[in-house]
Amino acid sequence: MLFALVMGGNAIFGLFLLARILSPLSPSKLFDPEILWFIITRFLLNLFFGVLAWGIYRYLRHSARRRYF
Repeated sequence: MLFALVMGGNAIFGLFLLARILSPLSPSKLFDPEILWFIITRFLLNLFFGVLAWGIYRYLRHSARRRYF
């Protein structure tokens, strides 16, 4: 359970880091192909880990509910 919470927290933290990295850029630079690729890959990586953490959390809650209640 703790692993899922840590992984979800790291995914959220990764999104905040991405926003911090991109904040000094001008809006026209955001659509540069290299920067856009960086944004998409980092966003999808954090989204993957967030969804994976959510799935682990749901699985553990479901198995604990079945076993202890």
